[in-house]
Amino acid sequence: MSLEATIQENTAALRDLIAVLAKGATPTAAQVEAVATEAKAEKASAKKTQAAATQELPTPTASDNSASSSPATPAAEPELQATNPTYQDAAGAITKLSRTKGRDAAVALLTKFGAAKLPDVKPEQFAAVIAAANIAMGE
Repeated sequence: MSLEATIQENTAALRDLIAVLAKGATPTAAQVEAVATEAKAEKASAKKTQAAATQELPTPTASDNSASSSPATPAAEPELQATNPTYQDAAGAITKLSRTKGRDAAVALLTKFGAAKLPDVKPEQFAAVIAAANIAMGE
């Protein structure tokens, strides 16, 4: 089954559930289970599609000079985005540090980065903040 067909089926199932909920009725366990099963199938299908696409990408060799002289390809950009921590990732690390070692430890760590609060930290520093928080927690 294609990904598009799976998405259409899931969309139809969700619309049916929304219609049931809009009428004030409670959906049956079978309806909820059907939507959950379809969502799992869609996720598995998406992973397979992504894995297949990743395997089809050519790997640059030492003799391939075009890869080193050209900017990053669009296929490489999602990989970079996946490895770059987000604000939410940094916030989670700071929150965890605060809960385990106390607020003062979290504030002291942010001060090392020249910030009084997390929004003052530059996005390119998020990875370092997370690493420092993990070190402070002994992880």
